[in-house]
Amino acid sequence: MALSVFIMLMISLFHIFNIYVFAAPIFVLLFSAAFIITNGMSLALNQFPKLAGAASSLVGTIVMVGSAFVTFSAGFLKSQTQIPMAIAYTFIVAICLILFFVGSKKL
Repeated sequence: MALSVFIMLMISLFHIFNIYVFAAPIFVLLFSAAFIITNGMSLALNQFPKLAGAASSLVGTIVMVGSAFVTFSAGFLKSQTQIPMAIAYTFIVAICLILFFVGSKKL
């Protein structure tokens, strides 16, 4: 996931813009995110087996509200290139990696 974002950022900074350069790293990013999100959801629900319905709705709500906030914020970015999106994905992946390493030290 981080590698696809890094590749997208490097290609963007070299000003190579076409649909394939745009779509390939996004495909890899979303494909790997699908594995991570489903495993994360099952781990979150595993903590509360007797409250699985409430836990599922709470986690789903948090994901949807977070997605809505990010989409709303991204709507204000105006650009004709993929560079801002590559930078935004870089920050998002960096935050995810930091949270992963901080969270794994507690286990």
